[in-house]
Parts: sequence; C-alpha cells; structure tokens
Amino acid sequence: VPDGLTDVVAIFVGYRQSAALKQDGTLVTWPLVYALNDVSALSMGINTTLVLHSDGKVQQLFQGFPQRAGPLWATDIDTGSINNIALREDGSVVLWAPYLYGMPYTMVMHRFENIMAVAAGNYNIFLCLAQNGSVISWYELWTMATWHSRPVPEELQ
Repeated sequence: VPDGLTDVVAIFVGYRQSAALKQDGTLVTWPLVYALNDVSALSMGINTTLVLHSDGKVQQLFQGFPQRAGPLWATDIDTGSINNIALREDGSVVLWAPYLYGMPYTMVMHRFENIMAVAAGNYNIFLCLAQNGSVISWYELWTMATWHSRPVPEELQ
C-alpha cells in the first residue's frame, strides 16, 4: 500500500494489481503506482484494469501501464480475466481484449436493445442485463458464433 494513502472510499484487487479510489475521485494503483483523476468506476481483471472517468471516457491499464481503449465513452464497464466489455450511451456493447490468441487489440461491437448493465467473466464469457429483466449471455467474442438470450429466473427477480 502506498505511503500516505488516505481518504479512501473504495478498494479493488486484481490478479497483479491493487487500487484505491479516494473521496476526490483520484484512483491510486499499486505495486505499480499510477494515479488517475476523475474516476467514477473501476474493474480489475488478470492483467487489465478498466477505468471509467466521470465524463464517460474509458481508460485501460494493461499490467499497470496505460493502453488505448478507444476513443471509447461508456456508461458501464467490466473486465473479465482477459476480456473487456463496455456499455455505450447509445446502447451498443463493445467487447475487446488487449492481446489474446496472438491477435493484438481485438475489438467487436454489437448493438442490443435497452441494455442497462454489462458483465465480463473468465475468458470469452459476457452478460448484458436488459431493462425488461432478461439476460443476454454469450461467448466466443471473436466470432460472435454463439449468443443466447434468457430471462432472469423468477426467483432472482
């Protein structure tokens, strides 16, 4: 933990990186110390950290170092083990990985209707929560070969 770290309102841990969000919107990461301002959300995976700034801009840190993730503006973000997802204000969903299967920086965009939240799981697993309570799930982001829409089980509604 960096010396002098105070006023922390949220903490995060990834595979090789930890982070603290301060009350003033500053994000501090370690063991590679990096400070970012105007942070509103964060998601940490194995090597990737996604940062959502208060203006909606998405920033990606790969093993603690800044990487390009756009330009991309979003309302919701998540990172899985090696994959990322962002929900854009227009309802489109953007999926990407910084480096996977020998392919550098692969990005795919898909448009679903009335999405309010997104989640990324291990490797190529993604979920979208629609406003009507249904969940869209899929895998194989690189081909979009398989995706399914299933309602949320009644006992979970």
